[in-house]
Amino acid sequence: MKKIIFLLLIIFLLLGCTSKGEIKFVNRTGHLLYFTILESDYILLGATDAQIIQETGPTRTIDVKIGKKFLFFGPGEKTLNLHLEGETFMMQEADDYGIPTGIYFTDTEINVKAGETLNIFTDPTHASVKLINDSDKNIIEFRYTNNDIDDFSVLENTLAIGDSVYTQLEASTVLNPLTYDFKFKFEGENDYVEILGITELFVDEQVKINAGYYR
Repeated sequence: MKKIIFLLLIIFLLLGCTSKGEIKFVNRTGHLLYFTILESDYILLGATDAQIIQETGPTRTIDVKIGKKFLFFGPGEKTLNLHLEGETFMMQEADDYGIPTGIYFTDTEINVKAGETLNIFTDPTHASVKLINDSDKNIIEFRYTNNDIDDFSVLENTLAIGDSVYTQLEASTVLNPLTYDFKFKFEGENDYVEILGITELFVDEQVKINAGYYR
């Protein structure tokens, strides 16, 4: 009987078992977080004020199958493509000392190890503007500028009825106070709707523009 059990154990170890790891996303911004992993898209709600104070927020855990794990060998980790950004967050490069470089990006590769949880915390890096087209017309030429920019930059060329668009903005600081102006045009009309003189857009703050208000 003992020989049979021992033989079954050896067979089980030789056949191997499927190992897995986890990725845990924690949204510590006050606004929506968007990420794509394993060809699936996810949206994570923003944190409440109380959660932000406690340095936590809404979470989403993704299971990752690493592959067959055998007794003495087998895959220990898996490399995945990740797209990650939020309405007030972008990933940022850091130097060898961990100091941010000011170079932002949205796509990277991550390594998930078998039997471990990779925690990804997203702390706000930007301010933001979000235009919601709750009007009865398409919107064209959504633009913005601030006192550090010479001309208006285009954020979106066409925004259909019912759609919305956001972009991260450089946040104001005490040393660099910024004033933002926004404008957009309804399709078929000549004049812009202008929202001028938006000040004190600090990190994790968002100006939300409901187009229906201007119809």
